[in-house]
Amino acid sequence: MNPSTRGVDLVATWGAGIGAGALTLSAAANLTGTSVDEINIPEITAAFREANGRASGDAEREVIRNTLFNREERNRFEDALPRTKIGLSARYDLGSLSLLTGATWYGPVEYKPANTDHDETFDGRTIIDLDVGRDLLPGVRLAVGANNLLNTFPEEHEKQANIGSRGFVYSRRVPRFGVNGGFYYGRLSLDL
Repeated sequence: MNPSTRGVDLVATWGAGIGAGALTLSAAANLTGTSVDEINIPEITAAFREANGRASGDAEREVIRNTLFNREERNRFEDALPRTKIGLSARYDLGSLSLLTGATWYGPVEYKPANTDHDETFDGRTIIDLDVGRDLLPGVRLAVGANNLLNTFPEEHEKQANIGSRGFVYSRRVPRFGVNGGFYYGRLSLDL
């Protein structure tokens, strides 16, 4: 297989003193596209064709190509990952107190199984994170926060044929972010 990936990563950071504290703003964007340009299949030997009742080498190579690297496998490279991901964050430090918040937008993805009747497109989603921390003593820090603050989930499959045999409604083949929802925490850090 010969895939090619083209894209660009952009990152910008800005900081300034605001009031008695310091504000840092960051932005990052990833724009990427991958295509499978060629699938390399070895030549089929005459002995293999005779043993399997096959006559045409080119037709046999196409059967093998579609068996080893079918439409769904191609989808994993070309359309199952977001082509666009954008993240924004802001951090404010004021003495021993800090506030960090961020949002990440994951672009749309497509699921293309072997049967074209079961194709599905999933819209973009935004995940928001938050962390508030304070130094209690030198080397002792307490923080509370959330990864996926708004408890955002991926879209569920709409087509019954795409739902797993055990009723798992989220696609395992087009991952953008986790399917566990929000994660909320309290953290005590000690520097030794």
